[in-house]
Amino acid sequence: MKFHHALLLLRVAHPSVCHARACALTVCLLLLAACAAVPPKLVHPTLTDNAPLAGLDTTARAGWPQAQWWRSYGDAQLDDLIAR
Repeated sequence: MKFHHALLLLRVAHPSVCHARACALTVCLLLLAACAAVPPKLVHPTLTDNAPLAGLDTTARAGWPQAQWWRSYGDAQLDDLIAR
């Protein structure tokens, strides 16, 4: 009699009951996820060719970037990678 009461306390379910519960939980979660709000599609601004660059000093960076810009780092490994 004690063993029977222990099984009742543990509520050991048949594997098909566990499977049915798992399926029901999965269906509920999928339905809940389907109700999530989808954000509206973003409207991207149109790009223009005429950028307002008036007032920028362009003489400070004349010739930038240099033809061998990586040499200023003094890194032999970088020199080797560029040479490949």
